[in-house]
Amino acid sequence: MSFYHIPEKDPALDLGRELLLNLGVYSVLAAAAAAGILALGRAVGRAGETWLPIPRLRRGRWTGLEVLLCFVLYQFVPVFLIGGLDQLGFFFRIFGQNVTPLRQLNAIAPFTLPLLFALWFWLIHRFSGAYPAHVGLTPARWRGNVRLGLAAFCLATPAVLILYVAALKFTNHVPHRFEELAGENLFGFEWALLAFQAMVAAALVEEWLFRGMLQGWLRRASPLGHLVVAAVALVAGSQPFLQSVHQQAEHQQLLAAFGVEEHELDKLAALDLLPAPPVLWESLVFASAVVAVYVGGVLRLWWPVFQRGLRHFVEEPDAPDVGFTAAIDTIEGQAPLLLPSGPRWEAFKHANARWAIVGSATMFALMHEAWPSAVALVPLGLVLGWLTYRTQSLAPAIVLHGLFNAVAFGVLFLSA
Repeated sequence: MSFYHIPEKDPALDLGRELLLNLGVYSVLAAAAAAGILALGRAVGRAGETWLPIPRLRRGRWTGLEVLLCFVLYQFVPVFLIGGLDQLGFFFRIFGQNVTPLRQLNAIAPFTLPLLFALWFWLIHRFSGAYPAHVGLTPARWRGNVRLGLAAFCLATPAVLILYVAALKFTNHVPHRFEELAGENLFGFEWALLAFQAMVAAALVEEWLFRGMLQGWLRRASPLGHLVVAAVALVAGSQPFLQSVHQQAEHQQLLAAFGVEEHELDKLAALDLLPAPPVLWESLVFASAVVAVYVGGVLRLWWPVFQRGLRHFVEEPDAPDVGFTAAIDTIEGQAPLLLPSGPRWEAFKHANARWAIVGSATMFALMHEAWPSAVALVPLGLVLGWLTYRTQSLAPAIVLHGLFNAVAFGVLFLSA
């Protein structure tokens, strides 16, 4: 969950009210975050820790296959869990009636979260011998990392919120599934579970998937891995456009069934038909532009390796000529023909890690089904990715993500 759009008849009032409500909820949480920063600052000071640790890159062993399997489990474990519980009559006993899949998904959130992490932990250890600490779930420097996440929330959130509201001025809004859920007649415990989903479950799950697994693998991936991620992100980012095209086609079929033309507004009003939904070309343009920047940066980084192979990283003039395939084997951790070394190799590793931040931020933003959330989630994803890259821990990103979602949930609850 990222943002909530308040429907009003007056668009200007809508945007102004939404911005004020978001900033109002943010101010309350920022005051609490500032108090937390001060409280943690004393403990961090006594421990002699700085705001940021010495830059380093944690060694990782998982591959793109494990990343894919983690995303597959995230998609299908809740589906199977809902199907089994529904067959047992679990939801009917809780609600006393048949409810929508969104309410069912919300009801099982406390069961889904530990089950997913248990499966993920088993998966990475079974396939590559990795532990959660290798991905970034570590208690090391936790006070300093929590303080850093609180500070990042205070600094980054206003800019992200303003960017999102500005984007709403130039495009139509596609609601998030949490907005659809809030429109139903929820019980009190369902609101509590929705808060848990937004502020705890979403922050933990998405940071594990995007900053931990995906970004941690991308910084070691070959150009092919980056291109696969770019393609998936483009497909995901095109969904608002494709859905709007489908909705407009359905609308045209409906008008044809009633024998009404689009310009006949009086007949549309008499039949209680809405105008045709606009085609969201801007979502397709935005997704294409972001993915193009990402792909262009990765190819520019790898171009010298395409030309010279591992010789690009070796300073000795008499070094043997090692091709591009050997370079890929080295990056992905397989047995190389020649080990690269020197400052050029170190600079390349950190540059690839920085483009991994862009890749994870692109995927993170474009996989959110709401629009235009992606416009603001790209810079938010860059901040989250940089925090993970700089600290080699998911803790600051989880704190920032959870508090950011708390702002969105506060707006959603107050508006509903």
